[in-house]
Amino acid sequence: MTEPEVFVVLCLAAVFCCGGFLDGISGGGGLLTVPALLLADLPPELALGTNKASSVAGIASSLGTYARGGLVNRSLAVFGLPFALIGGLAGSKLVFFFPGETIGRILVFLLPLGILITLLPKKERGVRGEAEHSKIENAQAEDAQSVAFRPADTGETSFPRKAPKEAFQNQIAAGGRSVKLRACAICSLVGLYDGFFGPGSASFYMLGFHIFLGMGLVQAAATVKLYNLAASAGATVMFALHGHVRWSLVLPLSLAYIAGSVIGARLAVRTGAHFIRRVLCVSLSMLFVSLLWKFFPGVFFFPGSD
Repeated sequence: MTEPEVFVVLCLAAVFCCGGFLDGISGGGGLLTVPALLLADLPPELALGTNKASSVAGIASSLGTYARGGLVNRSLAVFGLPFALIGGLAGSKLVFFFPGETIGRILVFLLPLGILITLLPKKERGVRGEAEHSKIENAQAEDAQSVAFRPADTGETSFPRKAPKEAFQNQIAAGGRSVKLRACAICSLVGLYDGFFGPGSASFYMLGFHIFLGMGLVQAAATVKLYNLAASAGATVMFALHGHVRWSLVLPLSLAYIAGSVIGARLAVRTGAHFIRRVLCVSLSMLFVSLLWKFFPGVFFFPGSD
């Protein structure tokens, strides 16, 4: 390997570490890594395949970090997985009937709404429980022992906190079929989008679980990692079968992605929902700008460009 090639690999590894960090928290790492591979003169199909192959180990590492912290809701993750996979398969079929530009243009108008909803605390939107979720998740990040805290909006006697998984499991039991139906709808729709178009699907899973199921952001970030892992592993197999993976890059880029993913996941567990909310908004804003650039290039005016 020549000196310029080593320099390119080191630059790519740095970008993949940053992409893994972002992906370990809120998703959206591909918004950094795919353009970097394209700038390294890889053809689009080879860039996509190499990106998927290099991200699988990192996603698995961040999933393991969240799982060790007891933040993955296994029952809901496994329950929604087949619907996400079916949605992804259906979405890949829709590519032959509808242009991707249609979904891209729609998302340009929907993403600012998603960012606004994420920024507003749930309590202000009339949904109960966000304060409790934040306190529970932040307390669990500090230690693994049972502690007491006073609810933010009542004057009741303090009570032992529950782990987010246990608290949300009680919510599933209380909601019954309604919660599971909403989970099916979220997984099917986002899976459909993932197979049809793709960018930012992890962030959309998080938004759906947070807004429509009332799941805390830390636990949502942890739970949807299973969907990311399944989708990336499946895509890697397909790209590899068609010879669209640059295997010489996969090992160094995978190591960089693992490092970033583990750091991001640990930071998310330690800092809690407020930090994830900010990073999620950054990820969605990056997706918004990239889609705006792609589908509405006339919006970006540079003096003297004519």
